[in-house]
Amino acid sequence: MLPRERLVFANGLSHHVVEWGDPHARESFVLCHGFLDLAWGFAELGALIAAAGYRAIAFDFRGHGESGRVPAGGYYYFPDYVLDMHELLPQLLDQPFHLLGHSMGGTACTLYAATHPERIRTLSLLEGLGPNMEAPERALPRLQSWLNEAVRARTEGPQKLRDLDEAFARLSTRHRHVAPAFLRLLADKSTEPHPSGDGLRWRFDPLHRTFAPAAFDRARFGACLRAITAPTLVLQGEHGFRSRDDDERISLLATHKRVVLAGAGHMLHWTHGTEIARLVAEHASALA
Repeated sequence: MLPRERLVFANGLSHHVVEWGDPHARESFVLCHGFLDLAWGFAELGALIAAAGYRAIAFDFRGHGESGRVPAGGYYYFPDYVLDMHELLPQLLDQPFHLLGHSMGGTACTLYAATHPERIRTLSLLEGLGPNMEAPERALPRLQSWLNEAVRARTEGPQKLRDLDEAFARLSTRHRHVAPAFLRLLADKSTEPHPSGDGLRWRFDPLHRTFAPAAFDRARFGACLRAITAPTLVLQGEHGFRSRDDDERISLLATHKRVVLAGAGHMLHWTHGTEIARLVAEHASALA
């Protein structure tokens, strides 16, 4: 069954949604992508989860892919992502579901699962335990940097790519271990015509290239981890991202299992889809 696409309006923005599998399947997975990724980043994993008998739904977070961008003067914060999910997901599913998030999407899923325990059957966090803490003395330099970067992102305009081959070449340089055919798909789905009429640009809002003005708050994030009631699967790549206090963060989860995928990096869903699909399906079926 081919993937299905649609646009759904929620929280003042249009959200691009991609679905795999039987729309009437008894159980569903919601897949939440990471920073500068998009719903199509789950093309392989979504199809594999659907093949296991589930409905798989992914969407582009605001300012990513084909979803709407914030209006002039706006910015992107984690509570905004959670409010988007709060208004979007009830339009897609009327029953509790399995929630999976990668990286930035994993952080958003943690906040959503903590605030919507009745909606979540299981939670899977792929390299999604939040970023590192930052020393308090970095607060002012971070804010000053953000002010300059935000102005630059708005005034310089979108980066221009010559064509799809250049987009593919850039992705290939950063992700040497990802299958070329998959990177071709991502290059196509991640770009759109440049406003000048010449060449292409990345679909994501250039504001995403800036560092957030405030550092990650571990204490607040920890309170959300402690509030999660759903059985949680923590999947990490052997060569992926680690915060300095990963073990402590994981220990805050009431019910959890941790698996490290041999040979995988941070973008493990791009390279280890078969293994991840098996693990999350086993995680979900354990509730049956």
